[in-house]
Amino acid sequence: MGNWNGTVRCSHCYGTGHNRSTCEKLTEQLATRFERLQQAVKDGSRSYDDYTVAHVRQQLAKRTGEDPVTGEK
Repeated sequence: MGNWNGTVRCSHCYGTGHNRSTCEKLTEQLATRFERLQQAVKDGSRSYDDYTVAHVRQQLAKRTGEDPVTGEK
């Protein structure tokens, strides 16, 4: 028989009690990464049209429910 114990495990942080879609650590990491990318946009080394900036912005907006740049839902 299997060893399933009825507990959900996150595939990102391997913590128990939640899955990847509700992982707080992943949300924090995306927010930190977006802050660094925003600083790079301000410095002029990247633009908001850059794929990485747009992708992280989209992922963070999807997880938090609001756009991190405009604050719109």
